[in-house]
Amino acid sequence: LWKVDEDVFLSAESELDDLEHWGARVGGAPRASAAAVPGLTLGTIMEQQGVPAWDMLKIDIEGAEGAVWDDALEVAIRSAQLLFIELHEHIEPGSAGGFFAFADSTPCSVEVIGDNVALWPRSA
Repeated sequence: LWKVDEDVFLSAESELDDLEHWGARVGGAPRASAAAVPGLTLGTIMEQQGVPAWDMLKIDIEGAEGAVWDDALEVAIRSAQLLFIELHEHIEPGSAGGFFAFADSTPCSVEVIGDNVALWPRSA
């Protein structure tokens, strides 16, 4: 999942040892030891897979939340009855604040449940 349809680069370089054995950094610019993979917006994924709407959508992208808020949240809020997103403030400081600022501007109810935040359309 990415903010625009473009290649993204996965890097597990040694200076990023906070990632342990299971993680990789994702970015829009290539690094020396990075592998390119297709990055797609949520809207593109839905279009390619023929999914017009979601009953429930869970987004857990390990710290890249801030990079995809605008597109992914707008699409998710329009297309999901229930959205869960796991925030990783310890990986990307400031991402939780950006998320809550965006969520407050939407017609959704918001509730924190453990490591997840749930959003759903407010009742009329």
